[in-house]
Parts: sequence; C-alpha cells; structure tokens
Amino acid sequence: MKVRSAVESKLRQYLEEASQFQLGLLPTESRHFRTAHLSQLASEDLQSAIALLKDIDVTAVRAINPHLAAIEDLCREIGKTLKSGHRIYLCGCGATGRLSVGLETLWRQESIRLGKETFFDSVRGFIAGGDYALVRSIENFEDHPEYGEQMLRDLGFGGEDLLIATTEGGETPFVIGATEFASRASQKPPYFLFCNPMDILSQTVERSRRVIENPSIRKISLPTGPMALTGSTRMQATTVLMLAVGSALFSALNESGDPQILIADFIRVLEDVDFSGLAPLIEFENEIYARNEHCVHCTSNYGITLLADTTERTPTFSLRPFESSMESGAIPSWTYLIVPEAFDSKEAWVRVLGREPRALGTRGGGGANG
Repeated sequence: MKVRSAVESKLRQYLEEASQFQLGLLPTESRHFRTAHLSQLASEDLQSAIALLKDIDVTAVRAINPHLAAIEDLCREIGKTLKSGHRIYLCGCGATGRLSVGLETLWRQESIRLGKETFFDSVRGFIAGGDYALVRSIENFEDHPEYGEQMLRDLGFGGEDLLIATTEGGETPFVIGATEFASRASQKPPYFLFCNPMDILSQTVERSRRVIENPSIRKISLPTGPMALTGSTRMQATTVLMLAVGSALFSALNESGDPQILIADFIRVLEDVDFSGLAPLIEFENEIYARNEHCVHCTSNYGITLLADTTERTPTFSLRPFESSMESGAIPSWTYLIVPEAFDSKEAWVRVLGREPRALGTRGGGGANG
C-alpha cells in the first residue's frame, strides 16, 4: 500500500506540473520547415546538408542586429562591474551552460594575452550539474530552481556582482532560480537572455512570465525561430546567445573593443567560410562508429570546445557518454579527449578550464574537493 500511495502521489504531482513543461508552442521547440528531410539529404548529399545548416546559422545570428543597443548596454554594465572590482557570473544549462564555462575559459586566456591579469578571476561560468556536466549530460538537474540559487551562492556571488543568465527557450527552472536569487541578492539587476518572443513566452510558461514581469531583472530577447535540429540540441539559439554575451564581455575587457564590430566580424566570417571540407571528416567518423571503434581527439588548446561539442551530441544522437574510471562495468564511450601535456585527469581539467574543477557544493569557486 505504501508503494501504491507513493506512486499515486508522484502521478498527482506530475499532472499538477505537466502544463509548465509542455513547450510545443514555443518557436525554439518547433520543427524547422527547411530541415524536415535533413536525414535523407545528409545521406544522399552531405555537402548540401552542411550548406543548409550553415545558411540557417547565418539567418539566426543576423537576428542579433535589431538588439545591438541592448548588447552595448550589457557591455557597459560589465565594464562598470569590472572597474569596481567585482565579478561577472555566467549561468546556463546544458548547451548554454557548457558555453558559459567556455566563455570563462576564453576570458582567462584573453586576460593574459592582453596583459590584464588582474581580471583573470573576474568571470565565473557555471552550468546546471557543475563541471561534471561538461563530460556527461545531466538531464534532470535543470528542473530545479533551488539548485540554480544554491550554485550561485556556493560560487560566492555578492551584492555588487553581476549575473548574466542564458537559456535557449527562456523557461529553464535552474536558470530562472539563479536569476531570481541574483535580483534579490545584488544591487546590480541581473541580465536574462533567451531566444523566444517575449509575448509568446509569457503566455506559455508561468515561471517565465514571472521573470519577464520582474522590474529587477533586465531581459534581452533574441528570437531565432526553430532550431535546425528539433530536440535537445540548441545549435542556433546557443550560438546567438553566446555571441551576444561574448561580444559584450570581451569588448569590456578590451577598452577599445566594440560589440557591434565583433558581431559584424563574426557574421562576415560565418558567411565567408566554406564548411564543405567537413564532409569527409563526418563520413570518416561515421565509419569509425560503424566499425564499433573509437574516436580520440587530441588537443592542447581546444579541450573546452571539444567537451562542449561531444557532450552535447551524446543525448541528441544517442552516443554513449564519457564513462568514469570509478564506475565498475561502465560501457566505453565512442569518443575521447586527450590533453597530451597533462599527467593525470586533474591536471587535464586544469589545462582545459584554466582553473581547478568545481564540484557541487564548492564554495567560492575553489578546487574539486570543496
């Protein structure tokens, strides 16, 4: 009877909350009319499929242009926060979380390159599930707003710090929890960036409406329309969000920088690059998996990018996640990352991130054992 009662309780809870996770009306959750037959196109003419994805990417990033003034405001607020000696926190979940940590890593590299080491630890990026989510997708952590608040607390978020939160659809509970906490905990109103129209989002999701109507939270909506791949991979939305945040962030670090110029340069390069050379690499990787063999990536400089890519592909394409050496009987992954200069896994983490890994519950952003 106790088991039955527990099951019935969970079912009631699900029915009460289900409407808040039915997101089919949101544009970013909709099917893209141009990619309805993408699988068939990729199998028959891979280069045409690559060209199609590029064209959709270009269209999506151009959606930033009407919002350049808001991004410039974000850049100025970042600059003020840095000059006052306080920190910028970047929050995301899944793809946006991995790229938030990626921006932190790039920030550390760029601060050294520009001779501005005093800002080396001024940006802290975090993802739902902690750094562990960089190597294995954690699908349920994102549904808890209290986890977003707790992780922000544990990282030492203070009353003069600035949170920049990114969520592809604008409805992720983890990101919303962190954002609402920041609006109460800091004198600097947090930024909340997403890729659905504000009116549709407000009408569809109550927790999103609460954020949108909160005057203590600054919102930037960058509508991209449907994703090229429907489902867990948010390719175009994540690109747009990280371009917006990255252009503001690095323009603030470089006092002569201008987010409009960085965005224009990115769009120009994206338009000009010929990605058809990826076709033989894609075919080669596919052949490796078909033979039940493994793909090993070896890099000294692009570890964070590879982690973001390979981990994001895992749930979308049913690839096996990275297994842990502490797991007995774990099924081997199909793809691996090697950092040749690293002596052990902890050193590899430090070389990839530019800092020690952060475990859940780590206060002040310290080491992995916090």
